[in-house]
Amino acid sequence: MLDHLSESAKEQLVGLYNRVWKGGKLPQSWKEAVVVPIHKPGRDGTKPDQETITAESGQDVTLTCRAPINNGDIVEWSRADLRDTFVFVLINKTPNEDDQNPSYKHRVDLQDKEMKDGDVSVILKNVTAADNGTYECCIVMVGTCPPICSISLRVVDPPGNTGGDTEDGSVGLKVGLPFAVIVAAAVVVVLIYRNRNPLMQDSSQPPVELQPV
Repeated sequence: MLDHLSESAKEQLVGLYNRVWKGGKLPQSWKEAVVVPIHKPGRDGTKPDQETITAESGQDVTLTCRAPINNGDIVEWSRADLRDTFVFVLINKTPNEDDQNPSYKHRVDLQDKEMKDGDVSVILKNVTAADNGTYECCIVMVGTCPPICSISLRVVDPPGNTGGDTEDGSVGLKVGLPFAVIVAAAVVVVLIYRNRNPLMQDSSQPPVELQPV
């Protein structure tokens, strides 16, 4: 930056330094400063913008996040309603299952194993309604872990599936009830028709004999 100063400015700066050197006293203004911290992305302590993802049950979902990570950093993917366990943990760029919630084991993988350009996105496999919630990614710092990414996941049933199969067979019950109603209605219609139409009477009855006049 000093190379871009004009010659006169350089001479004034050199003269100022010489006076400070000879006098052994710094100007008062040099003892005052305004410190402006420059935070790394996602580390300013503010809540990140929340992304919302809607997925169908059974699909794989990518939870996207980029962060400047270094060797030795601890990256945590968490869900707001999980206590003391995590969705995914990365220690020194290596997945760690010690504190991972059992329901997420073998279901979460890094999208990019090499984590190029700080890509710590993860793929959540075979999502269900139990995976609904808000997911946050953070890098552990001293005594805190400010979120870098925040994603709200909503899992819905696929088209044509109103509730999915259940162990008690409730889906079969839902299908069986309308069928039974249709059959019962058909039987009632047939009975009414037979009562009103003499031709539909029971043919096993003996014919009526004609009496001579």
